[in-house]
Amino acid sequence: LIWSKMNALVRAALKEKLMNKRYDVESDLSRYWKQVGREEGREEGLERGREEGREEGREEGLERGLEVGREEGLARSVLLILEARGLAVSATTRRRVLAVREAAALDDLVRRAAIVARASALFPAARPR
Repeated sequence: LIWSKMNALVRAALKEKLMNKRYDVESDLSRYWKQVGREEGREEGLERGREEGREEGREEGLERGLEVGREEGLARSVLLILEARGLAVSATTRRRVLAVREAAALDDLVRRAAIVARASALFPAARPR
């Protein structure tokens, strides 16, 4: 009834004011529990992230450990092949063999250990350029 008695300009101004105003219908208690929920969620997320990180670290560590073990095993195999063939292995050659860490290079050394006449021939001299 009152609305119909207002002139069009007043109604438009009032409508504009009512449409643009945000009413705070959330109570302090509601805001408090939302904040508590956010904090709990944040803590759960952090803990989940930490656990995933630990698991990833364990997997990477295991992979690297296995890789190092294979490398060391191949290097020891080279030395054992040379010794089984009765070839003398100098300390320098032993250190060089144990220092190799690339799988392809170690595979090559295993093959060469089976056919070389001297342990020192495992590592051919560098060719001049």
